Amino acid sequence: MTNALHRVPRLWVLGSIAATLVAGARAAEPETIRIRAPQQETAAAAPSPGGGTAVHSEARRGFDYEAFTSRLEALWFQRKAFLAAGREVDAANQSELIRAFCAEEGVRNLDGPWGALLLEARRYLGEGSYSHALASLEFADFFAPGSSKVRFARAEILWKSGQGRMAAVGEALAAVRASVVEQWRDLVLLNHLILALLVSVLTCSTVFGVLMAFRYQGPLRHEIEERVHGVVGGTWAKTLGWATLLLPLVVWIGAGWAAIYWMVVTFRYLRRAERAVAMTLLVASACAVPMFRVTVALRGMAEDPIVRNTLASAGGAYEPERLVKLQRIVQAHPDEPTYRFLLAGMYKSGRYFEEAYEQYKEVLALDPGLDDAHLNIGNIFFQLGQHGEAVLHYRKVIDARPDSVLAYYNSYVAQSESFRFKEAQESLDKGSAADPEGMADLLYHSGRDGGRPMVVDATVDLGSLWQAALEGRPLRGIEGGSPASRSASGIWQLRGFLNPLSMFSFLAMAVCPLSLFVFGPGAAARACIRCGLPFCRLCRSDREKGREYCSQCLHLFVLGDGLAAETKTRKLYEIERHGKLSRRGKRITSLLLPGGAQLLRGRAARGCLLTLLWLVALTTWQPAALAIVGRVSGLDLRLDLLRPGELPATFAVDGVAILAVATAAVTWLAGNAWRRNPREA
Repeated sequence: MTNALHRVPRLWVLGSIAATLVAGARAAEPETIRIRAPQQETAAAAPSPGGGTAVHSEARRGFDYEAFTSRLEALWFQRKAFLAAGREVDAANQSELIRAFCAEEGVRNLDGPWGALLLEARRYLGEGSYSHALASLEFADFFAPGSSKVRFARAEILWKSGQGRMAAVGEALAAVRASVVEQWRDLVLLNHLILALLVSVLTCSTVFGVLMAFRYQGPLRHEIEERVHGVVGGTWAKTLGWATLLLPLVVWIGAGWAAIYWMVVTFRYLRRAERAVAMTLLVASACAVPMFRVTVALRGMAEDPIVRNTLASAGGAYEPERLVKLQRIVQAHPDEPTYRFLLAGMYKSGRYFEEAYEQYKEVLALDPGLDDAHLNIGNIFFQLGQHGEAVLHYRKVIDARPDSVLAYYNSYVAQSESFRFKEAQESLDKGSAADPEGMADLLYHSGRDGGRPMVVDATVDLGSLWQAALEGRPLRGIEGGSPASRSASGIWQLRGFLNPLSMFSFLAMAVCPLSLFVFGPGAAARACIRCGLPFCRLCRSDREKGREYCSQCLHLFVLGDGLAAETKTRKLYEIERHGKLSRRGKRITSLLLPGGAQLLRGRAARGCLLTLLWLVALTTWQPAALAIVGRVSGLDLRLDLLRPGELPATFAVDGVAILAVATAAVTWLAGNAWRRNPREA
């Protein structure tokens, strides 16, 4: 018994040596083309979602995309034939067969059948066949559960058929809510709001600059005239004052930046709150163009089905529905290796190893330099227990890129699994020398759950995908480093600020504080709050009471010492005329632009907030209404991108536009509430 126990370690050592020799011999063998593991072979343990290990006995047979589409089309057109022949019972049974077939294959969300059923419901509705239209919508709900279009179509049918007005209203409200949720889920709403906000900020800056020029043009011209009157005379002094105010309109090239120019020249006369708003709008204008470019690109990516499915597939999780869409993309772009790489990764996640292997081979045929496909092929062999073949593929990656830490790490894991500990240590040392942080990160992530170390796939770098889509170039970028997340550093770069609007805004921010001292350190000119006539410290002393009154109004309303009868009559006429014009201007401005009256009355923060809300709501509802801003500023704002476009367009409902109309109505009421107060009017 004792001898037997002593023989156990020796047998284990002999077994280890034998296993090493066998593994070495297998490593020298040529690559096995048929990679599906036999049923009696046990694949290597793969990590399970719970953090442990799950052993799979064999690779699965792949999802046959061609067979699925052929079978679905056959069932679908047979249903259409039954409907054309009036065999409604057979058509209903065929619909049940289609449901069962899609459920069995794990595929449900399909745009083609869903759109066709909506058009079918529209046709039945036009014919007055409400029951058939509702049946088509019920079938469409299977392919697009909770769709806003399906709900809105059902609401329209219920309303026209008189089957339930309250039910129709409920479905319509549910359709609005579903539309908002869909746009938020697909990033359409987020990009939509960002685009609308950026356009509205540019428009708000323009409105603010124009209104401040209108509000303070009198003091600006008056101070210029007073400073140069003794040098050039009265006529030329007035001409110079008007020329300074209207300079960007006289110089054609500066017409697009008139609002920023007016912020600068009136900055000296603004109140403290108005100055804070002006600087805030200048900062927003400086960042608007680079942010606008990024947001337009992101909006296009969010609505591009190819980019959306590509980014969704980059996660690698197996989803039959995503696999169907990715297959379509690969068929539409057969020469693009990145799409095939994604398709191969999805096959591999579903343990369809033979299909994954074939796709990786196609990737290498299209782009031999994409050697990370070799790394993932090696991982397939590893999961099938063929560690020697796996190491051969890892070596191909190392030969092409000696700094590939992921190839060294996977070699280390595969060699350790085959008891080639010396070679495993060499791979570990070389990987650590090439990238110490990357190797430490891989070792930490692979061993933190207490399970056996596992090989790591090379994946498509999401940051590279985003950057490629933003720059409008072909998708490239396979991530062969550590599994830690990487940021898309190329999305936001300083060169985005190299545009006229940003540079002019930065220049304006630097000049605004200097403009406070252009006429000396004293107080700036101001307009009389009673008659509106401008005055400066050359006209009257700042030590006198009533700093907001001109000299005549000061004597008439503050000092009370009276004026000559003729002078008093003329002054009262000027006061009455100024009051009428001021109220009329505020009312017209407030009707067209809620918040404009508050800006003209000096309430800058409240006025800008109301103006911005109104513009965001208006841009979200009818973006073409602000197209003039793009033409005046010289920017290609692409306001057409703010409107979501869906196919089919039937039964379309835009919940965001409905909410925008409600917001615009509330903002308009809030912006015109001042008219009910006689003291503020």
